[in-house]
Amino acid sequence: MKKRLLIDFLIIFALGLLPLLWFRDNQIILGHDSGLPFDPIAHFVDRLYLWSQHFGLGVDLNTGLMGAILIHGIEALITKIGFSLQYQEKIQFIFWFTLPGITMYIAARKFWPEKRYLPIIAAIIYMLNFYLLQGWLVAERTKFSLYAAFPIFVYYFIAYIIGKESFKKSVLISALILSVFNGGSSLPLYGGIFISIIAIVTYVNAVYLEKKVILRTIKFLFSTAIIYLLLNAFWIIPYFQFLTTSYSNNLAAVGGAEGALSWTMYLSLGSTFMNLLRGQGIPEWYLNQFHPYAQNFLNNPILIMGSLAYPLLFSFAFIFARKGRDKFYLYLLLFISLISLIFASGTRSQFSFIFNFLTLYLPGFAIFRSAYYKFDYPFWFSIALLIGFSLDHLFSKLETSLKLRQRNILPYISIIIFLILYILYHYPALNGLFFDYSSQPGSNLTTRITVPQYVFDFGKWANEQNVSERYLVFPELNPNTKYISYAWGYWSLGPITSTLAKGSFIQNNTGGTGDRLIEEAYLALKRDDMRKFRNIAKIFGIKKILLQKDFDWNHPLWLTTDPALYEQILKNNSHFSLEKTFGQWQVYNYLDGGENERISVGEKLEYVRGDLAGALSFPYFDSQFAIYNDDKDKNNGYFANQANDIFLVPKCNRCDLVKTEKSFVYNPTLLPGSLLYYWVEFNEEKVRNKSNDFPSMVNFYITTSSRRVMELNWMLNSQKKTDYVQSTLDRYLSIITEFRKFLSDRQWPLENENSIAENISHNLIQQSGIVEDLYDNGLINQPQREQFGSIYIEIGKILEISAKKLWRSDDPLNKNYSIESPKPGKYQLYVKRDSLSDPSLDPKLTNIIFSNEPSSKLSPIREQEGWLFYGDVDIPKGDAAVRLYDGTTNNLIAGVKPILPKDNSGMLVSGGTYSFTTNSHGQCFNIPVGNLSTREDAEYLVIFSYRNMTDMSRVGYYLSEVGELISPLTIKGSLLQNSRSWTTYSSIINPKSSTTIINFCNNFKGFREIYSLTEIKGQPNLPGQVVSEVANIFVYKISVPVMVLHAKQKDFDGENKIASFARIDPVSYSINLKDKKAKDEEKSFYLIFRDSFAKYWKVCENNQGCMSFDKKDHFQHAGLMNAWKITGDPRKLNLYYSPQRLYMIGAVITAASFLAIIFGSLYYLWIKKR
Repeated sequence: MKKRLLIDFLIIFALGLLPLLWFRDNQIILGHDSGLPFDPIAHFVDRLYLWSQHFGLGVDLNTGLMGAILIHGIEALITKIGFSLQYQEKIQFIFWFTLPGITMYIAARKFWPEKRYLPIIAAIIYMLNFYLLQGWLVAERTKFSLYAAFPIFVYYFIAYIIGKESFKKSVLISALILSVFNGGSSLPLYGGIFISIIAIVTYVNAVYLEKKVILRTIKFLFSTAIIYLLLNAFWIIPYFQFLTTSYSNNLAAVGGAEGALSWTMYLSLGSTFMNLLRGQGIPEWYLNQFHPYAQNFLNNPILIMGSLAYPLLFSFAFIFARKGRDKFYLYLLLFISLISLIFASGTRSQFSFIFNFLTLYLPGFAIFRSAYYKFDYPFWFSIALLIGFSLDHLFSKLETSLKLRQRNILPYISIIIFLILYILYHYPALNGLFFDYSSQPGSNLTTRITVPQYVFDFGKWANEQNVSERYLVFPELNPNTKYISYAWGYWSLGPITSTLAKGSFIQNNTGGTGDRLIEEAYLALKRDDMRKFRNIAKIFGIKKILLQKDFDWNHPLWLTTDPALYEQILKNNSHFSLEKTFGQWQVYNYLDGGENERISVGEKLEYVRGDLAGALSFPYFDSQFAIYNDDKDKNNGYFANQANDIFLVPKCNRCDLVKTEKSFVYNPTLLPGSLLYYWVEFNEEKVRNKSNDFPSMVNFYITTSSRRVMELNWMLNSQKKTDYVQSTLDRYLSIITEFRKFLSDRQWPLENENSIAENISHNLIQQSGIVEDLYDNGLINQPQREQFGSIYIEIGKILEISAKKLWRSDDPLNKNYSIESPKPGKYQLYVKRDSLSDPSLDPKLTNIIFSNEPSSKLSPIREQEGWLFYGDVDIPKGDAAVRLYDGTTNNLIAGVKPILPKDNSGMLVSGGTYSFTTNSHGQCFNIPVGNLSTREDAEYLVIFSYRNMTDMSRVGYYLSEVGELISPLTIKGSLLQNSRSWTTYSSIINPKSSTTIINFCNNFKGFREIYSLTEIKGQPNLPGQVVSEVANIFVYKISVPVMVLHAKQKDFDGENKIASFARIDPVSYSINLKDKKAKDEEKSFYLIFRDSFAKYWKVCENNQGCMSFDKKDHFQHAGLMNAWKITGDPRKLNLYYSPQRLYMIGAVITAASFLAIIFGSLYYLWIKKR
């Protein structure tokens, strides 16, 4: 027996050495979503606090797996011993690769101690499979830990409730293993455990039907849960606070429950029952056609045959089982695997309605949106044991048929053959091929990279500097992708500095308003607008610049600015000085940064209503003091009264004239007639009752009516549940009529009237299109068709109502703005000159009118530091509308002669109208547009009208560069949608050069038509007949003139009141204030802490109490960071992140619980021994 155990464990440990084959030369695993740190010790220490400044403006680590203390502790310990980063990764990878095999071996031995082959076979399958290999791409240690704990937990759960193991032993071991290997506190990873508990409870109690088994089940689960909560209190207590305050916001950020379900549908593309049964179904295999090895397994006949061994051997177990005990376990494993498959397949199984329903209607279930990753590991647990059982039976039968000498060596030969075949089938584990994840041809994305030495050198240097100083990283990230990539192979959405250095590094990936402001900083530097750059730097407390010249800036998927351009700007700008160079990385001091302004105190408050970016270069705006910029805060009126200055930045409504309407997508998962449809009705009524203001009621009506029309669309197009069409149609007509009456009878809120009207218009236009299509559906009868007609009329009335409330720009010259003012008063009106369409022209060509005084026009009176002053205006409280006429806007092709084809006999030109006849088939004319700006923010608008005289799409429109070779197929791909009536078309140009060619063509003429007598399809028979026309062609520079209204309320002659501050640790700061002057004794002041706004940052006077969390005087500085209004005359303030106290309380409970279990167990063993 001992020899057998020794050999089995040697096999497991030998297999666990596979990670040694994955590293070449000096490579390490880094990037993507791995979270593997450059400095494991610093990373471990950082995880002892709930707030970290390593990510952007700072984050609450309740979202960063605070329970992963063991994982980070192992990394830190190996590093502390003295191993290099690569060897540290090798050692921990061996540990995490081997651990699941050990735990599965132990559990399998416990289930079937008499089986000779089963434990080792189950261990091999459990520790090496494609479910785990996809996790090794980013070394998901959190998943591996819970995956390893799972077999032990399942065994002791089952063993206790059937009376095989004692209560104390089962509960303590289960709670301990789930606490030590806790999945890093990632609740979504517990999805597999939750469904397995349900499966085990259901199966065992259904088989036994005994009260004592039910009581054991309850006793085990309750006791294990209590001990688990105590042992994990250090992360559960603060995490519970996080969930109660932030879960709904985080869910909304991914589109709510329906957004989560859409993500599940995307990821579940290949997660069918058959694929999962064959050990596949991994999302990346089906979503990435350039996956390094997926195509082999999906298309190679030998590997396909090999995958069928899983369900085949799975099934043999039930044929071979003879004993009742074996059948009990096997059918339990079958039940667990089926439940796992149902949930792991997400929306791709016949039981998808279960997953859909739970996601939409069970609070919290949306956290399991990545279904395959969260629910598939119970399947691997089950299938490993089932296949182990089958092969054990086959090997044992073979063993009994052989002679004695052969029996002695057969166990080793059988296992070795199985091991070799199994490893060869999983051949990516031999060379680490799974680390590669390129999704584009020619790219070499991988998490296995060699990091240049200068990166390590920078990290070491940065950690020796003042860690409270903030760096702005160059170049900026592509705003559409936010990918971070370097020429030497690193790629991720996470900044490399987050695990490299202790300081604060920001780029345009902080989220929301922060990204917009930081992107404005990059633009300001390129335009030499140092006033704007200074204001942004003051807002964020930027002290240094980090220029990364090795950034992979020219990749088409994350194209950004060439770092060489920034190097030239920084070297030639007197506001910066080069401090240090590390290979391809350079550190510059920002000389205007002054002292470290991470924390500052001042008496001035700037109130900004609207887009803060619009005020950043305004002469009277000073960002070194507190800025209130939160339009949605109910306390904005209070701060408007407190402010020294008020700045109103009106919003230009659709200045680019381009409609950005997107079609809504709603796939009803529960249809009328479904057993669970009452949940839909219940939730709709619940939402109606909670909608207590105008905007929320509008959202209710839009959502509900959209659901009705999509239900009808699905039923009629799929021809399913058509018996419920009439009742759904009645409900649709009822809700849309009710909506129209609501909009007619209720008073619209002035402050967001335009946005509400746009929302209604967007959604109801989409509904009208669906109604138009359904009106012609052959399944509806005449009365139902009349009801659709009534609905269409009601939609038209709603659109008429909303159209009267819209205030948006309809032409390139007249710009319509909305102003929201917190208080009435006299404001000075300014417009930034260089934001006009053509700043070189006389600004007197512009004028401004207010909608309530259309006869009164304002013209510029004077210019001040690049801003045009239009005079003083009276602004009422609430919403106001203003129109700016930008007379500097010109048609850039006025007077430009179009270039007609050489043989233009088939074209007619008359007064700006270009007519194509049958004789111009396949011909084009073009118009060159010159003197274009190639600045990255420069945009131009092309507008024209066109019509076709036939039922074919004939008008082609595309853009080209001077000298560019254009394939005739470009014309074929550029044909516009057919329209017999005049239709206006518009598109935006982002010029790559100073001249762009606009091309208009008459259909596509292929070579088969040119070199043969083939009749042109759809061609009229009359030669010279006009078939299409283009007219009214205009090209305008898109301008969004920046308008600011300024009102000074209080004079300010103060200064920064801070004497010094000290960062004690990531959650604690000590702030010393200057003595107030006698005249300032009664004044309040504002404390600014330039980390991400978090409600639970606590400000305390030294030994004199703290400010309440709910006090309105804690507000968002610049809409992003923390600011407090402080009254009185404190000399010292302490800043503390209060959830850390919960963490410390939880840590004490956890430590005390572990000690109690250890000493209690030792005492129990001592008593038992006596």
